[in-house]
Amino acid sequence: MMLHKQEYDMYDERQIRERGMIFKLSFFILIVYNMITAFLSEYIPFWLEYFSIFQSNCIGIIFTTTIGSILMITKNAYISPINPKVSHISIGCITFSSIIGLIGNLRYFDWFNLIISACMLMICCTYWIKLFIDKKKINFDDED
Repeated sequence: MMLHKQEYDMYDERQIRERGMIFKLSFFILIVYNMITAFLSEYIPFWLEYFSIFQSNCIGIIFTTTIGSILMITKNAYISPINPKVSHISIGCITFSSIIGLIGNLRYFDWFNLIISACMLMICCTYWIKLFIDKKKINFDDED
């Protein structure tokens, strides 16, 4: 994957390498997910009672995006060191909207939207936990 000069300057070489490996893993997981759902929709007739084929494909994309985002956050390949405040604000907005989505879906109970909201909330929780751990680590290093 070729990055533009401006995007390349935002990340160091380790982050770019980690991101590439995570993108490959996410793509592989999406292929396996699509093979499993194709098998389920072909040989298990009640599978399509819960989700349409379009919804099933969207859920696969959401799952792989969630797995990839969580891996990027845990390996420190997600946040640009240049402007982390923008990341905090955008993740805060996503956290708020996913909580609202979960509350709304618990009232009307739509599987598709419930899965999307839960995946977005997992990404946000991972981000905030990682941020908290990193701040604790920095504060611990400053005390020494």
